[in-house]
Amino acid sequence: MLTVVAPMSPRVSIVLPTCRREGLALTCRALEAQTFRDFELVIVDEQRVRAIPATSFPVRRICAEPLDWWAPGRAFNAGIVAARGTFVAF
Repeated sequence: MLTVVAPMSPRVSIVLPTCRREGLALTCRALEAQTFRDFELVIVDEQRVRAIPATSFPVRRICAEPLDWWAPGRAFNAGIVAARGTFVAF
């Protein structure tokens, strides 16, 4: 019998809505420098950010439906739904 054990959820999910965000690499580098490591980064975008920098922490990308105008509330809500952490940070 095969038992599948799900990975533990992170303590904190950091939700980061983006819209053509030029500073995404800088944000990821800042998170790399943190001593607290029990987190995941949930990036919510309209797939306009082409590449996500390589990181040593879990990163999940959630695609918000394409919008003619940026709706940050909708992006935050999508990130909250996707978050696996006990706590959610923005």
